[in-house]
Amino acid sequence: MKRITFVLLVAVSTFVFATKAHAQISADQASRLEESLTRDPNDLAARAQLLRYYFAVGGRQLSPEAARQARLRHILWLVQNHPESELASLSEATIDPAGHPLADQEGYAKVKALWLEQAEKHKDNAVLLANAAWFFKLPDKPIAARLLKRARAVDPGNQKWSELLGFVYAVGIVGLTGMNQNGFPTAADPDEARGSFAQQAREELAKSQDAAVVGAAGNRLWFLGSILSASGKAPPDCLDLAEQLLARAQALDPGNPAWPQSLAQVYALRALKPASPEERAALARKRLETLEKGPDTVKLGLSTLTDLATAAFDAGEFEKGETYARRLLEVASQNRSDPLYGTAIHHGNLILGRLALRAGDMQKAKSFLLAAGRTPGGATLSSFGPNMSLAKELLERGEKQAVLEYLELCKSFWTFPRNPLARISHQKGTRSEGWE
Repeated sequence: MKRITFVLLVAVSTFVFATKAHAQISADQASRLEESLTRDPNDLAARAQLLRYYFAVGGRQLSPEAARQARLRHILWLVQNHPESELASLSEATIDPAGHPLADQEGYAKVKALWLEQAEKHKDNAVLLANAAWFFKLPDKPIAARLLKRARAVDPGNQKWSELLGFVYAVGIVGLTGMNQNGFPTAADPDEARGSFAQQAREELAKSQDAAVVGAAGNRLWFLGSILSASGKAPPDCLDLAEQLLARAQALDPGNPAWPQSLAQVYALRALKPASPEERAALARKRLETLEKGPDTVKLGLSTLTDLATAAFDAGEFEKGETYARRLLEVASQNRSDPLYGTAIHHGNLILGRLALRAGDMQKAKSFLLAAGRTPGGATLSSFGPNMSLAKELLERGEKQAVLEYLELCKSFWTFPRNPLARISHQKGTRSEGWE
């Protein structure tokens, strides 16, 4: 199976709260935390655990109505007493007016009124304004945009507010109406995507000279487009617009590696659609050219070097592919603590193996395949699994034993539930159908 690993660059400010990593609590623990808040209502760590409980678990252990009321009580208290806190910026502190069992139209109206009151009282508090905007980002996008423009005016040196504004413009353009706590879309309204705010967002992005706004919108559009296109819910020009915005962001801010990396991912996404080999190679060349226009590649990290090596190989630029793949392995060997170390080892060796195969050196190709399988894994390898392109090519040439050894090696890091490797590697007469 040929895989392209997408780096989902979410152009949102990610607020990290200490209790976010806590395991789900039980109903008894929730009850004890509620009791503790009667003694110390300002214990935000306890309140965060309860909000997570009611948001993710409470709807199953409690009736939806009980969970809605508990969430509303905590969110109202939070907006009233600590509207500038990190906790107020989390998805658990938002309320959707419709769309799922925990949605609460009446509760949303109450919190909306309180946020607007707080924003009016604290016009010069950029953090508070951004927290309020996060609450309105889907159900009241024009309000969110207005609050973020005010935050930028109050604190013009902070790029975070521009990134969030770009995010709001992007979700408006696709008409996003539902999003989970990880930023993935759950619902979109085509009528909203054709509405007045979506048109306003397009117009403002077209004239904006703020690379953070433009680039963040482009980042979010390609991310949303890559998911919503599968169900036909993305605007037809979503990826075209993402490409245009990211190209403009790169022109406005040529020193920022995020823009060429994201633009290259747009080309990679397009290459996955049905196309001729010539069209896929042309897209790969555009990926390669875009990445090479970025900051000095000598100083780039493992993610971009992986993209460069892959793009060069797919474009048929085999000398460049080998150069980038070897540099990738060299940089990886010097950065073993990097979270992308395992991915770099895997893909660098696979590219060198495919190049060796094209040069007719079967032994080197098999050696590189096994080296790729000896990766410690991590990142997407442990969930989505290994790249099978070189294994497939070797299997088609009758090298079944090397492929079986590779699959056995991959079992050590592919830990996703229902891992198919145990079944595949012990089947007699392993076949390659379905691997591409």
